[in-house]
Amino acid sequence: MPETLRTARPVGLGHHLPTVLGISSQLVNAGTNVATVYLASLFLAPDAFGTFAVGFAGVTVVLACARGLIGSSLLVHLPAVEPHRRAPLARSALGLAWWGTLPAVAALLVLAAVIDGTLVWLLPGVVFSLVQDVGRSTFLAGGRPGAALTLDSVWAVVQGATLVLGHWALGQVSAGPVGLPLLALSWGAGALAGVLALLCLAGVDGLPSPPGPWMRASGDIAGWFTAVAVVAQVELFLVLATVGLVLGPADAGGLRAVQLLVSQPATVVLGAMLVLATPTVATAAQGPGGTSLRTVHRQVVRQVAPVVVGVAVVAALAGPLMQLLFPRWSGYAPLALPVALQTGLLAWCMPAMALLNGTRRGRVSLALHLCRSTVVVAGTALGGVLGGAAGAAWALAVVAAVVLLGTAAVVRRELRRTPGGAR
Repeated sequence: MPETLRTARPVGLGHHLPTVLGISSQLVNAGTNVATVYLASLFLAPDAFGTFAVGFAGVTVVLACARGLIGSSLLVHLPAVEPHRRAPLARSALGLAWWGTLPAVAALLVLAAVIDGTLVWLLPGVVFSLVQDVGRSTFLAGGRPGAALTLDSVWAVVQGATLVLGHWALGQVSAGPVGLPLLALSWGAGALAGVLALLCLAGVDGLPSPPGPWMRASGDIAGWFTAVAVVAQVELFLVLATVGLVLGPADAGGLRAVQLLVSQPATVVLGAMLVLATPTVATAAQGPGGTSLRTVHRQVVRQVAPVVVGVAVVAALAGPLMQLLFPRWSGYAPLALPVALQTGLLAWCMPAMALLNGTRRGRVSLALHLCRSTVVVAGTALGGVLGGAAGAAWALAVVAAVVLLGTAAVVRRELRRTPGGAR
């Protein structure tokens, strides 16, 4: 982190090896969370898993606050500042991450009190994942996707080893008070290992410094990106909560199981592409002489097509895949088609988000997310009342088409207003 942040250019989607490393990092990072939810779907009873899915979605809202406040801002701001200022700002961002663990702990305690007291076992993971995530964002913004992949791989290996050892020590992972604590503590052990790996890779510059410099440097964008990240995570939470309230926790668990199979892999890949594309857009927005914004936007659009094809393939094989991976929820396999349609349509919104983030249009991005979330939650409730779980899933697909059309119109307007956007 020290020397590299002073000299490296941000990683773009056009550089093959860095792209592979960056996407692999995001896949491994998200995989730890997905694995936790997936194992919970196997180890917990249907109603208990539905409750856990809603609670864990609430935990991701807490983590999204930090990612929006610090991580997303790092990807936009570090490539645009003088090279000698990058390492000190990164250390200041890490300092803010450590301070951010205090409100995160408070939020998790409230969540546990409201939803399920066993969620307090997630506390170590929430604390250490905040710091690990800022460290990996620093590496990505500084052109070190391999280091980010190392952090995430250490987390995944330690989480898996802890789970295996715990399973061996206890004899079995059972439903109830044994299964959830073991899953949560293994997730937290992996996050702690990721923080230790950050300190090893970064050396002195992995130590935090006072957060003031970073807060002043990113003050014009951090608030908007934080709000965007929170709204995006709250949307998932509200969708599951709405299905749970309208149809019951079992249907909420079934819908979430289908989403884990069909949409979660694509969402992870698209998230990785967004992380890699945002610094490239930020660099292109600095001025003439480089790649134009419109050209970068087209490059990112072309990268989305294989993801959409992958979603279609998974949806076509949803029946046997649900039997293999989610046997308890195989009766919800027909929801794969509307979930795939929703995922495929929303995938085309990713290039627009990269453009808005990279050009520091946090206000516009937040407005889009608020409109989208309002329509999505309302559509879910209406579809659930009229048609049950299938109605809610198809309502989400219809809403996705409306969101895509609105996003495309906004991006065309922003490209016309941006210098270099028409080149």
